[in-house]
Amino acid sequence: MALIECNDCNRTVSESAVSCPNCGAPVAGRGSSLDAGTPRTTIQNTSKNLKALTLVGWAIMVLSVSYCSFTPGNVVEYSKGFQWFAAGLGWIIIMKIIIWWNHG
Repeated sequence: MALIECNDCNRTVSESAVSCPNCGAPVAGRGSSLDAGTPRTTIQNTSKNLKALTLVGWAIMVLSVSYCSFTPGNVVEYSKGFQWFAAGLGWIIIMKIIIWWNHG
């Protein structure tokens, strides 16, 4: 493993490194393997529909909390609000698992 000099900051860098740990500039020996002029990006496979469905779960939770706050003292209505809150929380958990599954 040889050390080479960074073109930008003139510090020594391993030739197997992708970029200089000091300044972040790409290492000269590794630049040929990357497409010139195109930045590296991470593309997630998560669709916007799954993220929108996660927002639906959050909306259910917020609405159930507001529903419970407007019906104080009524145990039946309070339990309905709690059930909707639990359903919203379950929905969010399921959507997060699906997003995680599709991302990986």
